[in-house]
Amino acid sequence: MNLGKSDHLKLFTQRPITIMRSILASTPKDITVLLNLLNVPLIRLNLYTKFCLSLPKYLGLWFDGKLTWKCHISKIESKCKKILNCMPTDASHNWGASRSALLCMYQALIRSCFDYGCIVYGSASKSLLKKLDIIQSKALRICCGAVKTSPVDAIGVEMGEMPLDIRREKLAITYWVNLQQSANNHLTPKVLEECWEYSYDGGHSFGWKSRVWAKECCMDNKIFCPSIPLTDTPPWKVPEPLVDLSLLDKPKEEYTGNEVNAFLNNTFYSVLQIFTDGSKEPISQKVGLGVYIPQFKKQISLRLTDEMSVYTAELPYFPDYKSH
Repeated sequence: MNLGKSDHLKLFTQRPITIMRSILASTPKDITVLLNLLNVPLIRLNLYTKFCLSLPKYLGLWFDGKLTWKCHISKIESKCKKILNCMPTDASHNWGASRSALLCMYQALIRSCFDYGCIVYGSASKSLLKKLDIIQSKALRICCGAVKTSPVDAIGVEMGEMPLDIRREKLAITYWVNLQQSANNHLTPKVLEECWEYSYDGGHSFGWKSRVWAKECCMDNKIFCPSIPLTDTPPWKVPEPLVDLSLLDKPKEEYTGNEVNAFLNNTFYSVLQIFTDGSKEPISQKVGLGVYIPQFKKQISLRLTDEMSVYTAELPYFPDYKSH
């Protein structure tokens, strides 16, 4: 902070980012102690306190003064270019990695950098986001061995990768659905409530675009079930189920099928035995479940939604067998 010849107060000589915090009396003691520990200069004005910071990094995102995300995208670009330079060494036609291995390398090392925080920095200008599209096209071209004159859309279809703008929109819609499934005390849905600012079509951030995307997907009037359903009964009051683990006393190889059947018939002769199982085909991603009731000689096999988790299929499922 210097005083010039014309007695003008010059606050910042290197144009750092300033974060304004309104105060009425004095700077809070805890903030002052924190700034002293971080060696951040503190300038007290009449009603504001300015914290002079360089480009701050918070949760892996680089923030600039006007939220243009130029610094963050340049960081992603420089990081991905280093990985991009290493990929041709593994992409030789004679001894190099296969197409699927190179695609896994791209998804794990490059696409993961694009996905992290894309809901936030997706409001950047098209010219900045275009830099990420160029890196994606170069990586996919190396994966499939295409020539430089190959169309970008054709390479994406060949490798099964969608454009980054569509992927950012997909991840944003998924996050929007997750917010609709969250509890009422979640902070983010409160921020996204109806506001007079959202009536103007001038924003490109998640708050403005999420409503438009949800309406395009016909999900704006849907009712979503909670992601973590909670019962009124506390977990510590739920009675513990009785599980017989006596078969685990010996290794599995020492048992025969007749011994297991005899154990079940002698121990659980007075109860209705229902056997359930779920499975998932790894290639086609088809999921199904089966139910067998020996007492009634009833077999039930059902198909579930494709690409569901195998844990969902393994859940206890007891349909009304009379209707089947």
